[in-house]
Amino acid sequence: MVRSGIKGEEEAAYHINFALKDSKTWVAIHDLRLKCNGRVAQMDHLLIDRFLELYVIESKGLSLGTKRGLVLILSRVEWHQDIRNMATRKVG
Repeated sequence: MVRSGIKGEEEAAYHINFALKDSKTWVAIHDLRLKCNGRVAQMDHLLIDRFLELYVIESKGLSLGTKRGLVLILSRVEWHQDIRNMATRKVG
């Protein structure tokens, strides 16, 4: 099962890279793992466009008998930052 998952991620990465190979406005990062304050996030694929919009893709390789397939789940990442509530640090 793990091997099937890795194969699905590799296949998805191939198709994403092929689709974006000539793009000057998109970048793809595959198999990204982020750690922060003891928490971990793993993303199969992260797409970033020139406007710094982020899209996370979770890929799943599926097989049913002799038939194989690939499922891609796309999520757009949205966030905002309120600079009025940011903590300040006194220097000196």
